Amino acid sequence: MTEQLEHKEDVSLFDLLTVARDAGLVGESESALTVAVGMIHGGGVALVGPSRVGKTYLVQKMSEAIPDSDIYEMSTTLSPTALYYNAEEINECRVHIYHDLTTLPEHIEGVLKAHAEGMPASREVTDAGSGETVTMTIQPPDCIIVCAASDNENFEWNDYPEVRNRFLFVDNDASQEQTEAILDSQAESLSGLQEMILNDDQVEAIKQYVG
Repeated sequence: MTEQLEHKEDVSLFDLLTVARDAGLVGESESALTVAVGMIHGGGVALVGPSRVGKTYLVQKMSEAIPDSDIYEMSTTLSPTALYYNAEEINECRVHIYHDLTTLPEHIEGVLKAHAEGMPASREVTDAGSGETVTMTIQPPDCIIVCAASDNENFEWNDYPEVRNRFLFVDNDASQEQTEAILDSQAESLSGLQEMILNDDQVEAIKQYVG
């Protein structure tokens, strides 16, 4: 890492991983870089593993290297109408993230299926102002990131083959060693002993490059 990142040629995948590590990511380098490459170059990535092993945490920390304006965190609890009312805001973002996918409602399955095929998803809704029926469309993003627990009895990827077959599946590290490393890192951060590798200007330069 150079003292100051002034040119986009200075930024590498290692720099993206360094941003995530400064933000608190421990280990998981291969999974984190897979998510990073997906966010930058496009595609679908599904992070799977037992509950509470840090799937969402990994994605959040890797997102620190991505411009905030690129990312939209999709809600699976919104009604179909409420989801499509947000279409304009959603369409401004090139990365859609589904955190902790515990179930797959029919309208969310439809969005994921369409987007995995590179197609838009549309629905007729009532315009709040005019009362008229209008068609709202959510455009496919460049990248879709999904986090789902492998031990969730209410959700099974094999029940949705048309969606499953279009994602790259990445396993989270659920080992005891990884858990202990995370706890040590959190304790170090809380004590104020964590040494940051990058300063704020360098992180901003990396985000601008990614953008």
